[in-house]
Amino acid sequence: MSVTRSSTTDELAADTKTPLLEVEGLSVTRRDRRGRVSLVDEVHLALARGEVLGVCGESGSGKTLTSLAVLGLLPAGLRATGSIRYQGEELVGASRRRLRTLRGREIAVVWQDPSTSLHPLLSVGIQITEHVRYHLGLDAATAERRAIELLDSVRVPDPASALRARPHEFSGGLRQRIALAIALACEPKILLADEPTTSLDLTVQAEILHLLRDLVDERQLAVVLISHDLGVVSSLADRVQVMYAGRIVESGRRSQVIGAPRHPYTRALLAALPGSAGAQSRIRPIPGSPPLPGHLPNGCAFHPRCAFAVPSCGSERPNLVSVEDSVLLACPVDPFLASASK
Repeated sequence: MSVTRSSTTDELAADTKTPLLEVEGLSVTRRDRRGRVSLVDEVHLALARGEVLGVCGESGSGKTLTSLAVLGLLPAGLRATGSIRYQGEELVGASRRRLRTLRGREIAVVWQDPSTSLHPLLSVGIQITEHVRYHLGLDAATAERRAIELLDSVRVPDPASALRARPHEFSGGLRQRIALAIALACEPKILLADEPTTSLDLTVQAEILHLLRDLVDERQLAVVLISHDLGVVSSLADRVQVMYAGRIVESGRRSQVIGAPRHPYTRALLAALPGSAGAQSRIRPIPGSPPLPGHLPNGCAFHPRCAFAVPSCGSERPNLVSVEDSVLLACPVDPFLASASK
């Protein structure tokens, strides 16, 4: 049983309107002395206006590289192949000039740590106004008014004074709000949020996620939420894709992937969350470590860590196939089929 590239994309977009972003067969590779090493392998996704797509998995699963490929910001030595279409326009192979016009203006990004993504020596005002002046051609006075409006929209107190402060003068939560204001300055259609709450405490994390939900609802913003934490993803995402060793292993609506996960890796990620099996239970870590690129085991990459693996898992790599309405799965064993159907 297998799925062609086009049918896979159709399944991923089954619950969306016309996609703003369509990724088909995206692979990211680097060359070493043994040849090409795959870092991201045949990733598909589709994203529509007003939709939040959660992409989750452990560090090294390929989540961030996927977003960097969309932005055309892959590190030197890495190559993207496949198709990345924004409103029908192919971005793989697009010129640097064209990609610069899209970044920030049409597709924006919020990185994990605002302490490193914000320039420590420049005022908040400069970092916002230079962005809107470059992309929107505003004069200095109009750009400053726009900056104040943006800081107010992300609930930064006393935005006029905040313009003249530097990032180190704010808490981590406020720095992330400022980073979000910069990302939204030119009213992009798509926001790539790469671990936007990882460095924040739980209270501030909840505030940022609530703010993102408001922005999605008010602006019909399309968001790709990248996180290793399925708890964060479950609070915001409409659809969820789980990645392991550079591949998507499970995909579906949030209620399906979070509420009735089918892949053993997805179940293991949920079991590793604090309090997942009751307040008094111990966290259940996933045994072993993810494989390094270029050193993937034969067959299913997860099988050395999987309690449900059968002999064929060590020799046959499972395809990502449709197993029910909107659910895609890369697991021939499918050990949780019965619980998913209840």
